[in-house]
Amino acid sequence: MNKIYFIILGVLLLAGCSTGYHQAEKVAAGESTPTPNLTTFKIGETATDGKVRVTIHDVGYQKSIAESDNIYSHVEASEGKVFAIIDMTVENVQPNDISYVSTILQVELIDLDGYHYDWSFSGLGALAEKQWSDGDLSPGGKRRGRNVFEVAEDANGLQFKFKFDVIGTTTAIFELGNVTTLITSSGCITKWECEEWSNCSLEGIQTRICEDTNKCGEETGKPSELQSCTLSGEEKAAIYEELYAESSILVNKVIDAGNFEVKVVDMGNYKGLKYITWGDEIEQFRLSLEVKNVGSEADYFWGSDITLVDDLGNQYEWDYEDKGFGNVFPSATKKGYILFDKILAEGVSTITIIVDTGEYDESWNTIYTQLEVDLT
Repeated sequence: MNKIYFIILGVLLLAGCSTGYHQAEKVAAGESTPTPNLTTFKIGETATDGKVRVTIHDVGYQKSIAESDNIYSHVEASEGKVFAIIDMTVENVQPNDISYVSTILQVELIDLDGYHYDWSFSGLGALAEKQWSDGDLSPGGKRRGRNVFEVAEDANGLQFKFKFDVIGTTTAIFELGNVTTLITSSGCITKWECEEWSNCSLEGIQTRICEDTNKCGEETGKPSELQSCTLSGEEKAAIYEELYAESSILVNKVIDAGNFEVKVVDMGNYKGLKYITWGDEIEQFRLSLEVKNVGSEADYFWGSDITLVDDLGNQYEWDYEDKGFGNVFPSATKKGYILFDKILAEGVSTITIIVDTGEYDESWNTIYTQLEVDLT
């Protein structure tokens, strides 16, 4: 029986190998290797296969580790190498099944030239706290810790590969960057920690501050502290409103204007977009109002009903732009603002708000009411 089995097996093997002779092709000198289309992850991102999630939080490089007080209290990396200390989390997101994490079986560190680097038992032992530990992951459980590898100090394009299964059919690749860019002329290895990016400015710029916690005294490998960004029209409008709120003059005075009770909330030079969320940037004088209809019928309130005159003799006219007015029903109040055709002139100390009440005297002259505001 065994003899027949081996004969059949031999035939199958021969059949599988007898596909004809193929000659290998020669690669021309200097010809680049095709780059596979792979999804890679950055430090701080999370990868998953639907069962397990892995996150690389941070990576730092040191020539020696001396944190703990055991027999591995001080270890030096081999000549020409440094320790890569990788802060990582692995989480089991399965509701019922247990997962197992093994650095030896599931993790590879490899550089752009194809060199593989080993996990460092002695380096891990020299860490005083937050050490990585292999083991089981119960459903919903997670493990986080610092893992240590010994890598060449001139390694470029370092990648951390995590195999979700031992045979590597699903693998997450994290780009860790170049070790060489972190070593200063004195041999110190910089370790940069950066603040969160600031909010995007109206100029389309974000900033942050990065600090070398190893205090090497050089800017080797320093991450960028400046990057471009894009704001939506709504985001720009919100920033313009904040800037106006900071610089505007609070008034909070009421003008009786016929069917309307007009409360002047604040005033000031205003910079914004012509059509609130789009259009060219404009700079004009703004009057923020609360308009209440105290009459018995609906009535229209127009920005053209208001004129401004300052103590230098300048007159400011409505610029056909306002927000929030129009038809106002009885007892209703509308909030908004009016823009005028110029910004406030330099040296102005008072400004008079003149309102057309929509009413007339016996001689059919328009009745105006006014409010003087001290800007000093």
